[in-house]
Amino acid sequence: MKKIVTDERVRQEENQVFAWVGRAMNILLPLSFLLKSVVLKWSFETYVFELVAMLLISAYLFYGYWKKGIDMERGPAWQGYFYLGGVIVGTTILMAWNNYQIYGHHYTGIWDGHFWVVVLIFFISMTCLVLLLLNIVSWVNSYRQQQVEKELEEE
Repeated sequence: MKKIVTDERVRQEENQVFAWVGRAMNILLPLSFLLKSVVLKWSFETYVFELVAMLLISAYLFYGYWKKGIDMERGPAWQGYFYLGGVIVGTTILMAWNNYQIYGHHYTGIWDGHFWVVVLIFFISMTCLVLLLLNIVSWVNSYRQQQVEKELEEE
């Protein structure tokens, strides 16, 4: 039986294709989830797949980076800040829109001061939550990096 040897360049190309698929899934699944839950207001059973897939992909990515000891914060800093700002602002806008849809009859209009106080509270709470989660993930990742460095020094 003949053994087929795979060139490392072919493996690198395959990994690149899988990385593009993973990035597309990380963009399309949240969009589908938000569209079905917030805009269309479908029942939970219709978008439970997207939610479970997003959680599994996120857990797998975090575990993969953690297991390998790869720095999750590498690359240009502005991209990370841009992403975090987009998550915070986007979530705040969705929460404010949903709040106005539900409790809009209590406000005198879109320029009501109470509505904007609620939006400010959403923004502050989302910022605190995202930064807290980022610090926890960063701490766990740096701890694992130190463990990998110790393992490499011992070898």
